[in-house]
Amino acid sequence: GAQSPLIDNKCDDSQLLLPINAIDPKQIQSQITTLLAQGSNPTSFALQKAGDDLRSRSEDRVILLLTDGKDSCGQDPCAMAKSLYDSDKIVTHVIAFDTTQADEAVLQCIANSSKGVFLLARTKEELGASLDEAIRSTIPYNFRLKIMVGGTPLPTTVTVYKSGTQQIVERSQTYGIELFRLSAGTYDILIEYSASIEKTKPSKILKGVTLSQTGKVEQDIRFDLGSLT
Repeated sequence: GAQSPLIDNKCDDSQLLLPINAIDPKQIQSQITTLLAQGSNPTSFALQKAGDDLRSRSEDRVILLLTDGKDSCGQDPCAMAKSLYDSDKIVTHVIAFDTTQADEAVLQCIANSSKGVFLLARTKEELGASLDEAIRSTIPYNFRLKIMVGGTPLPTTVTVYKSGTQQIVERSQTYGIELFRLSAGTYDILIEYSASIEKTKPSKILKGVTLSQTGKVEQDIRFDLGSLT
């Protein structure tokens, strides 16, 4: 909830801040910064209202649920998410932020029952990476790159070259996880920790990564924290 204090136990405390339309980052930021986290946690009701908002849309319909705990209004959000998927193919992705282990099992059911992804986050860095992964999870891809230092996602610059050449196929900034949809072929992939203060940026390179149009290749890259200081 965001409009009423916890003592009011308002289990219909949900509102549509912006109409569902093209993304406007400035508008979204202006709305989010005014929110005050308080009150009950009517997860099931919020999912129901989000489903109502999405039902008439012709595009892929996806709910991203970011929560710090389970429903506190005695409802069953897992059943609600399943109903939304069964009736309207609405997928619900769930990010559990700093939740208890008991709550995680309940929240994972929401994602599992609606063909969504379930992600855990404990820090702002992990939250950023989880948001990125959840948003990108519906994108068709044939190469997934996950870049970490210790247990923390690492912001990097990723450059994809045609194998054995300096011909750049794609370059992107990533915050720990990046999904690529590349043509079938073989590539060399350079990962640079571009935020490093060192003159020579710490980097790793993957050579001879072969991709097809139908298969998926997933690669985890880990940087040594000692090399980044």
